[in-house]
Amino acid sequence: MRTYWTGAAMAVNADYLIRDRTAGEKTLATVLGEFATANLPTQRSWRAREFMQALDEVLGFEMMVPILRQVARDRSFPVLVMDKAAIIQMLSPRNLTADVGAVGVP
Repeated sequence: MRTYWTGAAMAVNADYLIRDRTAGEKTLATVLGEFATANLPTQRSWRAREFMQALDEVLGFEMMVPILRQVARDRSFPVLVMDKAAIIQMLSPRNLTADVGAVGVP
């Protein structure tokens, strides 16, 4: 159970940090969409570090590999890096609709 929720917290933190660093121009969903467009479909198996490096390449700066390193190093549950207002903003219907379209979901 820890693995699932740790991954979920890692994704929420990454999304927040991507939005913050790019002034809202990119989200985790848009980065994953760009990755998918460039790399999928494929028969390749991706190790976690390789996948995070590929996402950093899409981002144009290193963010995902350090997040992965920190999660792998810590044994405690990741602390969310955002405050309540940021969580509410991220979960607003406008942001959720935009993100779903970014990964090609109808």
